[in-house]
Amino acid sequence: MHNRQRAALEGESCYQGKPCRNCGETIRYTINATCVQCARQRSSELTKRRREEIKEMLSSAKGDN
Repeated sequence: MHNRQRAALEGESCYQGKPCRNCGETIRYTINATCVQCARQRSSELTKRRREEIKEMLSSAKGDN
């Protein structure tokens, strides 16, 4: 039985897997086998981008008045 299968059976959200080809981290999400570190990084970048877009929309809306 593989680490991911074992983690799923035990109800764990993460497991120790193969090293990520991008960052080398070995902790992965059980649900989809993605690297936890890379997923957090992508999420952080997306949040920053969305906040910047909202700020731009608000500033352009204020300029229209």
